[in-house]
Amino acid sequence: MYAFLFLAIPAAAVWYVFSKKNRPAQTFILPALTGIFSATVYTIILKFIVTLNENVTDSYSDYISMITFRYGLIPVLIICTAFFLISKDTVEYKTDCFVPLALSFQEICTGYFVIGNQEKNSFFLLICLPALTASVYPGAAALLSKAAELFEKTTAGIAKTCLLVLSAMAMILMITVIQALWFFNRPDALYTILSAVLFSAGIFLTVFLKKNQESEEF
Repeated sequence: MYAFLFLAIPAAAVWYVFSKKNRPAQTFILPALTGIFSATVYTIILKFIVTLNENVTDSYSDYISMITFRYGLIPVLIICTAFFLISKDTVEYKTDCFVPLALSFQEICTGYFVIGNQEKNSFFLLICLPALTASVYPGAAALLSKAAELFEKTTAGIAKTCLLVLSAMAMILMITVIQALWFFNRPDALYTILSAVLFSAGIFLTVFLKKNQESEEF
């Protein structure tokens, strides 16, 4: 029952690692282990130290904020920023590490959220949520790689970089928005269509920008 939940996200991370022709796979072991370890510690804190109730609100915006701060964009942003600041490697390597780091972190957090949810056997939580996570993070990473590539210390260069970074963050945030639509029982067609669009966008950005980057290298 939980096979796709626990296999989709790691499979996306493994595919990403082995698709990076410019780096050996073992160079991504550290960020992957960092993501797993930090997420394990984080979920232990949530479980045994912080008292949480996932159904405390009937407000759409409050639910988005709650999921964003507990399981979504904010914890991922914190762990990735910490890794970026601590690592002494190149910006290119740090950008490449985003997917194995973020997806390793999200594999633990997503599993924790789904298993602890009252609707843990729902199609959305078991299939749609891990599928969105597995596609959106590589797509966001493609935008971040492009942002690093285009960065220049000029007004135009900084503006382009900021736009791409914000777009990557918006993609990740959209997972939470769709999650909230599902939670509040909006029409099935609405979050189903948005899920399909976001999933396709993640795949498209991953493939399209990756091909462009590889063609530029050659």
